[in-house]
Amino acid sequence: MAAIASIKQRVIRSGESLIHEIEVRLWDKVQPLTIAGRHVGVEGFGNRVELTGKNGNAIELHRRVHDMTDDELKTRVAELIAKL
Repeated sequence: MAAIASIKQRVIRSGESLIHEIEVRLWDKVQPLTIAGRHVGVEGFGNRVELTGKNGNAIELHRRVHDMTDDELKTRVAELIAKL
């Protein structure tokens, strides 16, 4: 019953017979779930955030992985593991 928002019943007379029409509306579940997910901080429910670089341009990447040497990669991986 908690999922039902409203129930409407209509009786239509058609000649000698009666037609019973029932309309059942359910509550919208997407919006309350989205609000609850944002409230508790579940990933995927957050508001959209866009980041831009200087003057609204794309963010420039200073170093790419394929440009790094093996020693630089090992050092960077060790730094990231230490943060865990």
